[in-house]
Amino acid sequence: MSTRRTAALAVLTGFVALTSATSPRAQERTPRSYLSVLSEERPSTMPDGSVVISMNVLGDLRGLLTLTLVPGTGDTFKGTWAFAADYLEDLRADGSAIPPGEHAEHLEPDNPDTPAPHREYVRLAFDGALSGPLESATVRKAPDGRVYAIETATLTIADGTLKFSNATGSGRIGSWPTYPGAITLLLNF
Repeated sequence: MSTRRTAALAVLTGFVALTSATSPRAQERTPRSYLSVLSEERPSTMPDGSVVISMNVLGDLRGLLTLTLVPGTGDTFKGTWAFAADYLEDLRADGSAIPPGEHAEHLEPDNPDTPAPHREYVRLAFDGALSGPLESATVRKAPDGRVYAIETATLTIADGTLKFSNATGSGRIGSWPTYPGAITLLLNF
């Protein structure tokens, strides 16, 4: 092999090694748990018998969760799920983000103590998306048999984008002691 070819091959091999080591695919994630409350379930039954349920997600993660449920054996369902972390982020007047727990309640417009003029500062945030298979789910049904809510589900995180790039892990939908009476989403990735 010529010296020129060997040098070119060495440079190419070094470039591939460097880009592989610094690429997002090569970076390790430190797994953690994210707990959020699900609300405003919007179920739709499709002609093929599958059910699509979209819900708002508020808590450690914020955005929209969509489940596609396919009838399985008995009263259980299988399917897929996707979560899009898109939400309105509250801002201070200088453009810095206000964490969800620090947002002050504003006084009513007819209250004389309301500072004038009051302005809302927000921006649309999109952190990325997560998705994967839904291993099993149980649902709540109306007397006529229509699915109107999710009760429990076991999720697998198979894919993630942007801030969730290369995320893998698991999750579940169900009740959580911290939020009695609410349906929660717990994701570990």
